[in-house]
Amino acid sequence: SPHEVTLVEATLERRFTRALPERLIGDRAYDSNALDDKLRADWGMELIAPHQPTRRRKTQDGREEPGTCRKAAAEVRARLRVRRKAFGG
Repeated sequence: SPHEVTLVEATLERRFTRALPERLIGDRAYDSNALDDKLRADWGMELIAPHQPTRRRKTQDGREEPGTCRKAAAEVRARLRVRRKAFGG
């Protein structure tokens, strides 16, 4: 069977709605820089897909992935402490 990512354009061409969606949501199989660039250039839509563990460019829009820097991790821990205190933990 073919990889899912090779079927995306055929699926979009045979869609049952007239209007194209602004965004396409897919699973990890859709996480591809080439597919992301092709959908943006040829179809004018944004691809939303979870990252593969080996992805080098961590997000499609260039932002740093949450939790990768020390500051973000410290902020998450601080929010969890406040939440635990609020619920009596």
